[in-house]
Amino acid sequence: MKMKVLQIIPTFGVAGAEKVVLNYLKYNQSDTMHIKAISLYPSQNSMYDQEIAAKGLDVTYLHKGHGFDISVVKELKNAIKQYNPDVIHTHLYALKYLLLTGEMKNRKIFHTIHNQPDKDVGKLDELINRYCFRKSKVIPVTLQDELAAEVNNYYGVTNTKVIKNGIPLQEYNKKNNELYKELNIKRDTFIIGHIGRFSWQKNHDFIINIFEQIQKVNKNTCLLLIGSGGEEKRIRSLVEEKGIGERVRFLGNRSDIAELLNIMNVFFFPSRYEGLGIVLIEAQAANIPCVVSTAIPEEVLLTSKIKRLDLKDSPQKWEETLLHPETIHESQLHGRLQDYDISKILLGLEEMYKNS
Repeated sequence: MKMKVLQIIPTFGVAGAEKVVLNYLKYNQSDTMHIKAISLYPSQNSMYDQEIAAKGLDVTYLHKGHGFDISVVKELKNAIKQYNPDVIHTHLYALKYLLLTGEMKNRKIFHTIHNQPDKDVGKLDELINRYCFRKSKVIPVTLQDELAAEVNNYYGVTNTKVIKNGIPLQEYNKKNNELYKELNIKRDTFIIGHIGRFSWQKNHDFIINIFEQIQKVNKNTCLLLIGSGGEEKRIRSLVEEKGIGERVRFLGNRSDIAELLNIMNVFFFPSRYEGLGIVLIEAQAANIPCVVSTAIPEEVLLTSKIKRLDLKDSPQKWEETLLHPETIHESQLHGRLQDYDISKILLGLEEMYKNS
């Protein structure tokens, strides 16, 4: 009989945590583990929701509403009873809903912290995490070793597990030259790309300020911004104020990430903080030179084509590095791309569930 695993996620909006769960669902081929997911809220018709529907993935969507709603707890309780999982694995702020169902007994419970522990969730959810980790035998999970040590220290525990973000490495060599025509970009244009939601964490102001200076040095450059979020409207206004609107493409959420990466000359990722940064794994899988901030964990240095710079470094240093990616060479690597292959990650996930 297969071990039944339930992943609980608030929604399948387009972000890193949601992609982790989506990849678990898409690529699990185990003969001894079945993975189902519950979204606490209805489909938003996001790119991920559309993929779930198209592929017929095992996802149950709960009630019609937004924000904290106690009615979700009853629906979740019923869904858990119906599926009767051996393992429950929560993400983001879903743990408090699970706690209120009373369905944690006689099951193995895991909760993934997707960012630095003091920035991962709000204060209420942080208190719930602390209680569950220390009193309810919920096992914390992180995406990399350095973060696991932070979680242990922050929550006063010693049992945090590490499961890396997995991606299908073989899919990141896709080429699509039609993208140049679609995006109205000439083939000889130097393309700088960024993927991430429009939020303070991802540091879009810095991206725009650096690109403005790059435009003064090389007019034949273009900036691709892939993602969506609350800061997008303000960043669009900033781009227009600086008079660089013709050279910046706002692409929204896209399903063709591999193809987009393969037209970039360099990937720009100056986050203020990161738990891991799965898009950086994807960029390295596509063999694209990457210029990132020192807020990126060293564990994500997987190829020689990556350069970490301090956000306090001069704009000129950032500009020169971005415009000359052929000079990038990182010799102190801290991992291997192969360790992030989704098939290997799923084997580790199943082993964690069975042996914890």
